[in-house]
Amino acid sequence: KVYAAGNMVLYDRASVSADEVVGKTVEVCAGARVLAQMTVEGDVSLRSQSNVEEITLGGNLSVQDGALHGKVEYRDVRVADIPVNYFVTGITDFIVDVDDYASISSGAYKDFHAYANSEIHFEEGEYYFDSFVIEPDVKVYFDGPVRLWVQNGISIADRANLYNSSGGAENVFLYTNTADLMYFGVYSDFASILVAPFASVSLAPQSRWEGLIWANNIYVQADAVIE
Repeated sequence: KVYAAGNMVLYDRASVSADEVVGKTVEVCAGARVLAQMTVEGDVSLRSQSNVEEITLGGNLSVQDGALHGKVEYRDVRVADIPVNYFVTGITDFIVDVDDYASISSGAYKDFHAYANSEIHFEEGEYYFDSFVIEPDVKVYFDGPVRLWVQNGISIADRANLYNSSGGAENVFLYTNTADLMYFGVYSDFASILVAPFASVSLAPQSRWEGLIWANNIYVQADAVIE
């Protein structure tokens, strides 16, 4: 499921494959595709050459020339707020320097920062951070089921790759209370369940996300993929 408690925009040629796409309003831009049931509290806009499967909405449907969609049902829809969790983080930073290698064990930390071209392995367990930053060309390996609880900002930079060696996206759970924009960089590749009740999530062009996303607002940039 891709769930926006607020608004969702799929920019040109973006693609979403999911069981369901939910939002208060949804705009599907030129050439974008939604291979899912779409459930929307308010309005839906389909730009030229976009393609959407079935739509259930409580507002108005705007369709430009060349846009395609399946069955449309109008009824009352209410998009609920996402539940909020609170937790305590630690007092010690975990830093991985440029071109360095490190392994981290579960526990409560302050800030996590992996600098460019580094490699980090997360052992199985629960992690608590104030902030979580991954710079360009970093490789992150989850060596077992992992739950990451982040109080504040999350940033995944360009060409970051996060590998889940223990299985599918359901084995990595990422939660944050940040209200800032969460950016996942160009050509980044991530498999996870993401829950961000207050954040706006932006998947950069050419990025790929495998798994569920629950956020306040969701922006899938041009040529980005959710599956």
